[in-house]
Amino acid sequence: MEVTGQEARFRAMFAEEAEGRLATLSELLLELERNGDDQELLSSVFREAHTLKGAAAVVGLADVLRVAHAMEEVLEGLRRRHRTATPATVDALLGAVDGMRELVPAVLTGDDRAAQADRLVAALHDPPAETPP
Repeated sequence: MEVTGQEARFRAMFAEEAEGRLATLSELLLELERNGDDQELLSSVFREAHTLKGAAAVVGLADVLRVAHAMEEVLEGLRRRHRTATPATVDALLGAVDGMRELVPAVLTGDDRAAQADRLVAALHDPPAETPP
């Protein structure tokens, strides 16, 4: 599929925005690891993931959208207190952010990264169990 000039500009804008949002998400998630019950912080993390998801939808990056949506689901569970911000949960979220740092540039160049996105989504939905100290 050939990308038009306007689509190329949108994708370049998305790449720049995604880079900034992913950096912010990393910072916020590290803070969440320390303050997992901070509802304002959780809302900030959720907004970043939600905005990234929306931007991915606008430029048609389905794999990025799926991972961001899975992040949203985990974060919504934390916000509603259906789950807690355990180290494993935060690590899964950070893993998704790191994975998207690789995923975004690859899909922008047309690489098929559906399997990578599937792995990231699965890790978010089923993080490893906590091991007792």
